Amino acid sequence: AFWRKSRADSGEKKITKICRKTFYEYRKAQLKELDKWARSSETLESRQIPDVSSVLIDPERFGRTLRDRMAPILEDVAKGSFDAMRGEISQSVAFNLTDSAWVAFMEEKLLKVVGITTTIGDEIRKTLSAGWQNGEGLDELQERVKKAFNNAVQPYRTQRIARTETAIVANGVRDQYMDSAGIKKKMWLTAGGGDIRDSHLEYEAMGAVPFDLDYNVGLPYPGSPGGDPSEIINCRCVHVAVQDDKE
Repeated sequence: AFWRKSRADSGEKKITKICRKTFYEYRKAQLKELDKWARSSETLESRQIPDVSSVLIDPERFGRTLRDRMAPILEDVAKGSFDAMRGEISQSVAFNLTDSAWVAFMEEKLLKVVGITTTIGDEIRKTLSAGWQNGEGLDELQERVKKAFNNAVQPYRTQRIARTETAIVANGVRDQYMDSAGIKKKMWLTAGGGDIRDSHLEYEAMGAVPFDLDYNVGLPYPGSPGGDPSEIINCRCVHVAVQDDKE
């Protein structure tokens, strides 16, 4: 696919590393907080089951760290996609990456990035609650936390986050650029291979369609933020302009 061969591909790798780094920092802080709680009483056994929230690190603290680290990489992905569109579409356009619509798009995207760590926080909450209900000691509770984070840093999970975020930004640029250029037809292009969703193969088979058509509810192009998560997570498809038939 066009944009995946350059900055988006590089951005995906960088974001994968950033996710792993941030999640490990989150894990270290959570284990430290759990140890601090345990040492604040004579024994775990003598203590009542606590309010789990009092032991949990706020996941959004590390969500904000993830956002700040990811932002410049996603901005570079956007620039790469913008440059690619200038090569694909001949006519000049008014759209640029300082437009209010694009700035709003990125602000909303980065706001959602903060929520990525919330999923991990929910897993920590559930597993610690279960451990306390079972009367487990500090070592067992720490192992629960480590296991939850080990799941979070699995390569398939961090790559999935990186691929999803870069695709949303890259295709978002393509959509706004095409709209500014007055493109009337578009195509859905899959990345090829054997792991493509059936629905995406169907969208690709539709060929050239009206630019304002939604392939599915909230899904006018691959990776559209308004689409169902089942359609956009880990998607590698590309939003392509059809210039031979603009009327």
